[in-house]
Amino acid sequence: MLFHKKLYLDDEISENKRKIIRKLKHNKLTLGVYVIVLSESDTDQLEIYPSYVLLQDIFKDNEMTVVGIASDLASSRELLVRMTEDCLKETGKASFKEYFNM
Repeated sequence: MLFHKKLYLDDEISENKRKIIRKLKHNKLTLGVYVIVLSESDTDQLEIYPSYVLLQDIFKDNEMTVVGIASDLASSRELLVRMTEDCLKETGKASFKEYFNM
């Protein structure tokens, strides 16, 4: 799991950023945390996962890029809106892989 340098965080997560990232990197159960990742498919989309889903075997060898971390689903949606607005301002389109320099 990779964490992008333009990592978006909600207010609750930013208080414990290092601890939460460490838990996610080491596949520790992290309840009440949602991650936003760049899609692995050819589409230029973002995906939201509750962090406990990432403990499944299918995700363990996956080199997904985390671009946002939120404390609940509503906050993750707010981060998505903020990311989309920032992406549109910078690139003129909703090209997340371009925005995150992937």
